[in-house]
Amino acid sequence: MIAFSSHLFAEENRNDVLLYEFDTYTHKASIAGAEYLNPSTIFWDDSVLYRGVAYEVTGIKDFAFYKNSTLRSFWFMMNKGYIGKAAFAGCSNLKDFALFGGEKLTIYTYAFQRCYNLSKITIATDRLILIPDKESPYYPLRNTFQGCTGIDTVQWRVKEFETLHNMHESLFAASKDHISYFEFSEDVRCIPKFICQDFSALEKVDIADKINEIGESAFQNCIRLTSVIIPGSVKVIGESAFEGCASLENLVIGNGVRKIGSNAFQYCRSIKSVIIPSTVTKIEYEAFSGCTNLQTIHIQSPHTMIEIASSAIPSNTKVIFSDGVTMIGGVVQTKYNTTKQKPKQNLDKKVPQTNPKQGLTK
Repeated sequence: MIAFSSHLFAEENRNDVLLYEFDTYTHKASIAGAEYLNPSTIFWDDSVLYRGVAYEVTGIKDFAFYKNSTLRSFWFMMNKGYIGKAAFAGCSNLKDFALFGGEKLTIYTYAFQRCYNLSKITIATDRLILIPDKESPYYPLRNTFQGCTGIDTVQWRVKEFETLHNMHESLFAASKDHISYFEFSEDVRCIPKFICQDFSALEKVDIADKINEIGESAFQNCIRLTSVIIPGSVKVIGESAFEGCASLENLVIGNGVRKIGSNAFQYCRSIKSVIIPSTVTKIEYEAFSGCTNLQTIHIQSPHTMIEIASSAIPSNTKVIFSDGVTMIGGVVQTKYNTTKQKPKQNLDKKVPQTNPKQGLTK
């Protein structure tokens, strides 16, 4: 392995010089840092020349820009690339970055740790892989952006999201009290579970068409979220997906959704009315329980065509089906005719005949 510095651009107005580490056997190179005074923005090509040979740039090495105090923006564009351990940790003036990973992007632990001024993130790749620290397995995801308390906007354009550990936390947990806007683009197939859990500042979510599923607890306890439009491309609303969204008032469930998972909208106390499209065939246990202000649910299919689990709907909520049947507290309501009618005689009952002479007096 040979370390060597090289200019990426020959323009006169650029004088930043990146350091590379070259592998002469595989003809691959990785960015190892910057040679001169710290650049405010980093650019590079897909390949770099060394002694007349083109080397493919594959990623950014561990600690490459560690504690770079003047780096302000960063654009990562590789078809298959990686960002090493603590590569940008301590970049206190880094404000925004965009990661375009093409086919695959791998991010190692602590990559953006303590980037206090980071405010906007864009991640776009077909496949995102997070590699946790073997020495700290308890919080494998949050370590990536640990200490990044200023993030307010996230654009998520990831088709497949993978981690070596079971994910029971948010990747952006450090900014859960600051992120106010989260966008999921049409490139996304499934909104990852827990991704926005406990985001107390989240006010707006954009869920693009073509997304197939909303994962478990994806927006659980987002207490400032007031409006959600779920497109018809979504087939499954996962367990506890919007549980505890106390301010959620405007809820639109698109025609195409098939299953509403257990506890999906539990304790969404601001919802007053919901329309369930005819495509929904299953509402699981306690899906709307605790929605104390939910007055009516309009289900656009006959009552015989949908499975509603026990305690899925509050007992005082009126459910109206497309066939005119109503239900309260899980009991189908019977329609009574208020007009008084004479009781019908039982014509089949035999009446004993009387003796016409009986009772006569002489």
